[in-house]
Amino acid sequence: MHMSSCNACTFAIDDGDNFCRRCGVAVTEAQLPAVRTSVMPTIWRSQASPVVKGAAVMAAGTVGQFLVRRVIGSLLTAGAPKKHRAIRIKNPRSDGMVDEAQIITETIMMRRVRIRRQA
Repeated sequence: MHMSSCNACTFAIDDGDNFCRRCGVAVTEAQLPAVRTSVMPTIWRSQASPVVKGAAVMAAGTVGQFLVRRVIGSLLTAGAPKKHRAIRIKNPRSDGMVDEAQIITETIMMRRVRIRRQA
């Protein structure tokens, strides 16, 4: 190995060094690339917030569940003859509910992710 010295502090520099180990001055003999290539790796970061992602997953799950039930129901009733029923209007009762009461079910999914970076 050929040893040379730093121009600034006269410290001994190895052939593989690009900078002086004592003062940090760049060694003039090292040829570093000056132009970067056009394809550089980038870190992908999602633009959507976790709330929007969760809502999208819930909506996709609801639509998927509806379609699966619809397909299975049509397959089960494909061979059976269709029944035509007359719609009967019932007399209103005084049970305290509105005529068009709706049943609402909600499913909430939460996910917590912890990322630990090692130094």
